[in-house]
Amino acid sequence: MSKYSAEDKLRMVKLILEAKHSITSISASKGIHPTTLEEWIRNYQSMGSEAFYNKGWTKRTSAEKEIAVQEYLSGLGSLRDICKKHKISSTHTLRQWIALYNGHKELKASGTGGVTALQDNRGKRKPEDSLTEMEKLQAELKMEKAKRQRAEMELSFLKKLEEIERRRG
Repeated sequence: MSKYSAEDKLRMVKLILEAKHSITSISASKGIHPTTLEEWIRNYQSMGSEAFYNKGWTKRTSAEKEIAVQEYLSGLGSLRDICKKHKISSTHTLRQWIALYNGHKELKASGTGGVTALQDNRGKRKPEDSLTEMEKLQAELKMEKAKRQRAEMELSFLKKLEEIERRRG
């Protein structure tokens, strides 16, 4: 399936909502699954045309995620109803939150980013308060080596840049 621009999605949704075409007819002519069209319609109805132009992640607190999950688990609506109410663009996203919640895992806030979002957090790490003195020293040594290596790379880069500028000038 090819990707459609925001304008294309908006045009198709409006054709369906204005009863000029059915979901089935657009689905067949464009090769789009009917569920996808229904999701576009639901997103348009809850978020307006911004649903198609919004790029990137919607920032949500862990409390907002938990409220949506609890409403679903309490039977206050279907996956689609809760997504529409809370302006969640996909039922898949809500299902992921539910799986985390049911697995007794933390629903972390999204879009809080910053420098910590760029850190590689793969692998198993001990909390800092449970490290032995030797492990703390090893971690500190590793950080210092990384700082030294970065400084050496910066110095090397600056030397190369000066050489390039010297040759030009």
